[in-house]
Amino acid sequence: MTGSAEPLLAALKSADLRLTRAAQPRLNPLQRAISRDIDRIKSASVIDVPALMLRLDELARLADDLPLANAMIDNNALLAASPAPAASPVVKPAPPRSAASAPEKSWLPSLSFDTQPLQDLSQRVLGGIWAEARELLRVSRIERPEAGLLAPEQAFFLRENLKLRLLNTRLALLSRQTDQARSDLSYASVWLGRYFDPAARRTQVAAQLMEQVLGQLKTSELPRLDETMAALTTAAAGR
Repeated sequence: MTGSAEPLLAALKSADLRLTRAAQPRLNPLQRAISRDIDRIKSASVIDVPALMLRLDELARLADDLPLANAMIDNNALLAASPAPAASPVVKPAPPRSAASAPEKSWLPSLSFDTQPLQDLSQRVLGGIWAEARELLRVSRIERPEAGLLAPEQAFFLRENLKLRLLNTRLALLSRQTDQARSDLSYASVWLGRYFDPAARRTQVAAQLMEQVLGQLKTSELPRLDETMAALTTAAAGR
């Protein structure tokens, strides 16, 4: 009932000790069946429930920080990737002419404008417009269209449903329903690969934890005492 090997081994050893004390030849087949079941249980791999609980708790904590597959790129990354404005050419002042070669002063006032500040301002304006335009449109390839069609307000419910699946897995383990725990965790693994960014470090850590838990659930099965129960039924019938 508990799914643990220790109480089962204790019960079998107690039964073997009582049969040894009884010293009845007709119970020898039952005692041999008990010995074989004890050896089989000792060699079987049993689910380490406390260790699996720790991994499921870690998965539940990671659920709130997992990046979605359709998450927008950080604005800082866009600005860093945008090309820097071209440097303005440096205009060297003309060398002063000698007094001998200087023309006669005109009676009209000379008008001169410095265009360098205007060039710097135009380049800054164009650079800002280019950075804003890169933020308005982003083209990327998404292998699964359902991940791209996920609305931002639905991300909260997706994370909550993922945590509910992990909670159902935990409850199934506590109630010794291994098949149900395996099914709930398989659904959670499918959602993880479908809606979250597979290239993110946290998503990869969560995927590894799920694979470890699924691997233990597949290879850990407590042996049944069919041989002992059959020998006990035969002994109780007086044969």
